[in-house]
Order: sequence, then C-alpha cells, then structure tokens
Amino acid sequence: MTDQPDKPAAKPATRTLLAHALQQDRQRQASGVRVEYRARVPRHLLAAALAEAFAVIERETQQQDTPPTLD
Repeated sequence: MTDQPDKPAAKPATRTLLAHALQQDRQRQASGVRVEYRARVPRHLLAAALAEAFAVIERETQQQDTPPTLD
C-alpha cells in the first residue's frame, strides 16, 4: 500500500457552494412531511394496522386552512 498525501482543504468557494446546497436541501425538507408509524401486531392483523396508519397520516396531513373564496 502506498502512502497518499492528505486531501487539500476545501477552498472557500467550494465551502460556500456546499453550504448553499445544504441550505437548499433543508428548505426542500421543510416543505415536505416525514411520518413514522410503528406497530407490533400479529401477522393476521397487519392489514388493520396499515389501515390505521394510513388513516392517521390522512388525518394529520389534511389541509387545515379554508381555501379562499372566489369573487
């Protein structure tokens, strides 16, 4: 195995681009939704557990604001 020199530190412009990309990624995530649902059920109740999970997700993600009225 040959020794390789350490990688040079990122240039300031590269760091700025990386920071900008991370910021954009965070903004995209803020407009989305993340759901985690865990259930331990017997195999024969799996369909019921999935139905319950989808009902909870639907209830929690429904639009809460009333739509604007048309003039």
